[in-house]
Amino acid sequence: MIHDASSPELKEYEVACVASTDGALLEIVNALKKRQVSVTEEGRMVSVRLAYPLQKQTSGFFGFVRFTTAPEHIADIEKEFRSFPSVLRFLIVTPPPQTAVRGDRRTALRTPTPPQPLPEAPALTNEALEQKLEEILK
Repeated sequence: MIHDASSPELKEYEVACVASTDGALLEIVNALKKRQVSVTEEGRMVSVRLAYPLQKQTSGFFGFVRFTTAPEHIADIEKEFRSFPSVLRFLIVTPPPQTAVRGDRRTALRTPTPPQPLPEAPALTNEALEQKLEEILK
């Protein structure tokens, strides 16, 4: 059953995985294509050091795939992904909707704002400073 992305019963999903080999993403993509799921985006596998061991592994490969399918097929897809020995962990989520214009958030956060000039307070003489201190201490 070939899915059309504009069909109302189809939803976009993203599977993120941590694997022991960098070829696991290819296994996931092939499994999706075998089920005739429309793959919309593939991220490349990146080597990562794990915060804690997964199946006695301290490092692995992280990658993601975005795809479109009917919600009733997700359970079968998850069962198949669990059978892959190289996939240590995976999670299938519905990604948030993307806006038409994507700005680079990092540059937006790093643009410095010009410093605002501070209003200059009149300089106090020693006598005036001592007088203020006495008023405060009373």
